[in-house]
Amino acid sequence: MKRAVSARIILVSLTALLLSSLIFGLILQKDYENSLQDETFRMLEAADISVQSFGDMDAFAKKLSELYNGYRITVLKKDGTVLGDSHADAATLENHSGRAEIKDAIKFGKGVSVRRSETLNIKMMYIAYLSPSGLLLRAAIPLGYVRESFIKLIPAMAAGIIIAVIAALVLAGRLSESAVRPIKRLTEAVRRVGGGDYSARLKSADYSELSELAGSVNQMTESIEQNVKNLGDERQKLRFLLDSIRQGLIVVDDRQDIVEINKTAQMLFDSGQELAGKPFLYLTRDMQILNALDNCLKTRGSSIFEVNNEALGRVYSVAVNPLSADWIKNGAIIILTDVTQLAQTEQIRREFITNASHELKTPITAIRGFAELLSEGLVKEPDVINGYLKRIVKESDRMALLIDDIIKLSQLEEDREYRQAEDVELLKLAAEAVSEYTPQAQKNNVKLSVSGTGFTVKAVRDDMRRLLGNLIHNAIKYNVSGGSVEVITEKTKHGGVLRVKDTGIGIPERDVPRVFERFYRVDK
Repeated sequence: MKRAVSARIILVSLTALLLSSLIFGLILQKDYENSLQDETFRMLEAADISVQSFGDMDAFAKKLSELYNGYRITVLKKDGTVLGDSHADAATLENHSGRAEIKDAIKFGKGVSVRRSETLNIKMMYIAYLSPSGLLLRAAIPLGYVRESFIKLIPAMAAGIIIAVIAALVLAGRLSESAVRPIKRLTEAVRRVGGGDYSARLKSADYSELSELAGSVNQMTESIEQNVKNLGDERQKLRFLLDSIRQGLIVVDDRQDIVEINKTAQMLFDSGQELAGKPFLYLTRDMQILNALDNCLKTRGSSIFEVNNEALGRVYSVAVNPLSADWIKNGAIIILTDVTQLAQTEQIRREFITNASHELKTPITAIRGFAELLSEGLVKEPDVINGYLKRIVKESDRMALLIDDIIKLSQLEEDREYRQAEDVELLKLAAEAVSEYTPQAQKNNVKLSVSGTGFTVKAVRDDMRRLLGNLIHNAIKYNVSGGSVEVITEKTKHGGVLRVKDTGIGIPERDVPRVFERFYRVDK
């Protein structure tokens, strides 16, 4: 029974091994053909580097054929015209544009077909490759060569089968477990590393080869872990720097896909989504920016311009420049600067000039009119003349006050220390101001009062007096008959509050943001 069982085990094992060998042989042959194709493609890709340096394509084809096992090499134009052939005169060969491998190479970059060669009259495997230069390189390999190479392996395979059967029966049970265990550990460790767990480490195995492999895997894991950490640190540094700059920065490749974008750029366009790797159109549809980017990528020219984003109420200065480096070819970099405040400041400056000119025009016109009447002698009465002179003086004083206000406002905006600050008791100062404007209040039938808690602030006394005067004057001027104006001072935890409260017409809510603009009036 032992012999029968052994015989059956051997028979089953041998049958399984033979079937496996046959299947393996077929797979090996197919794999060999695939490997041969891959090797030939790599050979043709490598040969493409030097093809431009040969003027004679026939010489190039023959030279390449000598280097690679005597394969037949053909160099063609994209239209199928043969430029050179290692085994035939190129001038005598017909156009190859209709060949299957040529069509596939033009369409997909690579092409393979098997058929009988019309020139050599043997069955061949044709492998074609379309180079970036526009040339087609084709290698023809006799199928007999492939089969011969495989047949040579059959004796070795047969001997291996016999030895494997004997060795499997004797050693399989003893060695399989000890051999499989470290391999399983190695597989598990590699799987963990592939999943991103770089803490996996292997212990030394019973076999020196596996121990060396385990050591190499451990070194590789440590190296990968350190490199990933370094790359992560560098990425964080770069991202921190990009996100810290106040300008928006966008890097675009030659296909107008976003390679890099910082937070400032996303904020400027009010975009909260992740845009790296997406088309630039995901960020903006502004035609001025899109046209500038398209022109930069096509002509490699730079441009700078301003864009008014009315939807967001922002004004951007946009600079588009070409960019080319090892990590990006023929790209562009877009730098955006928010110049909204500058634009608003410029607008306020223009309005100020207009308003100031209007304010100054009235007294100047009055002075000129009175002066012309007096100079031409049209007024004879001394009382009238004296009245005109007083009006000239009054208008001159008014103009001087306006100019003084302009100068003082400019000094305040530039934060000049043109006067020494001192302790100012606000309740006392408010009482003085109320006393000064009481006649004006009585004239306009407005009740004027002051109340509150006394406290001291550090300020320029004249400036505080002017501030109170302006507020009280306007509160009386724009009040209603029978109205009131209250000046209130309140001490708080963090200092104090000065409030001028009136029953006047007030300021429309839409104009409140502009109350601090120089010479601005709601109703001119």
